[in-house]
Amino acid sequence: MISIELGNDDRLYVQAVQHMLRLYPGVGGGHISLRFEVSRQNDAPTASPFKISALLYLCGVSGQDQKLLGALEVEQPVSPQVRSSQFELVGFVSDEQLRVIEELRRGEDLHLYANFTVTSVVGDPPTLQAKSGGGRFHIGAGEWLKQLEQVDAGTFVEVLVPMVGGADFAIATEELRKARTLLRQNNIDGALLAARKALEPIRKAERTAAIQRKALEREKANPERLVEEKRTLVERFAFIVEDLARTLSGAMHKDQVTKTFEYTRGDAVMLVAATAGVLVRVAEQRRWSSTAAG
Repeated sequence: MISIELGNDDRLYVQAVQHMLRLYPGVGGGHISLRFEVSRQNDAPTASPFKISALLYLCGVSGQDQKLLGALEVEQPVSPQVRSSQFELVGFVSDEQLRVIEELRRGEDLHLYANFTVTSVVGDPPTLQAKSGGGRFHIGAGEWLKQLEQVDAGTFVEVLVPMVGGADFAIATEELRKARTLLRQNNIDGALLAARKALEPIRKAERTAAIQRKALEREKANPERLVEEKRTLVERFAFIVEDLARTLSGAMHKDQVTKTFEYTRGDAVMLVAATAGVLVRVAEQRRWSSTAAG
C-alpha cells in the first residue's frame, strides 16, 4: 500500500486492485489503464478534490534499475474519503516500448513502480498543494500476456539487441543500426550492405568460417548418407552464420551468379532481422561468460 502524507495528520492510501491492467489498441501502440483503490485517513466532505497523476516505471524484482515508461493521469478529479473508492490512471505505451518490456521481462511477471502526485486547492486564501508518494506493484505474466494480445503489438516484430562489451560487438551493433535506418528509408541494397558489415566482425570473433570448413572436411572424409545430422550445435550455428553472410553478399557482388539477384523489401527485412538474431545470440554468450568469470 502506498501512503501519501497530506499534512494536518491526514494522508491518502493507494493500492492496486486485482486485475488492475487494461490495454486497448491504438495507432503505433496501446492505451494503458491501471486501476487503484484510494482511501483517506480522515473524512473531509468539504475538501477540494484531488487531481492525480503518476510517472510509471518498469523495474526489476528488487525495485532497482528503474526505467521510465511514461506519464499517466486520472481523467476526472477524485474526492477520496475513509471508505475506499477506485480511480483509473490512463496513458499510452508505444509498440517499441511494449517490445522492450517483453525483452526485459523475459517471460516473468511485470514489476512496476508508480510515483504519484496528488494536487488540490487548500487553505484560505486558496493555494495549490502538491504531495507525492510512490510504491511498487506487479502484474502476473499470464495477465500481462492476455492484455498484450488485445493490442496485437506483435503485428510488427523487431529483434532487440542488448549491448555487451567488445570492440567487435560495438562495430557490429553500429552497422546494424545503419541497416535498420536504411531499411526504414527503403534503401534495400544499402541496408543489406550494412547488415553484411555487421556480421563480419562476429564471423571473425566466432571463427564460423573455420568451424564450417572443418565440419565439411570431416564429412567429405566420411561420405555416408545424412552425415550432416552429426553436426554439433556449434557447427550448425556456424553454418547458419556463413550461409547468411553469403546471402547478404549477393547484394554486394555482381558475379556470374549474383548479377541476376533481385532482393525485395521482404528479403531485406528477413536478412536484417536474422543478423540481429545472430548478435543477440553472441550477446547472450558473452553475458554468460562475463557472469561466470565474475
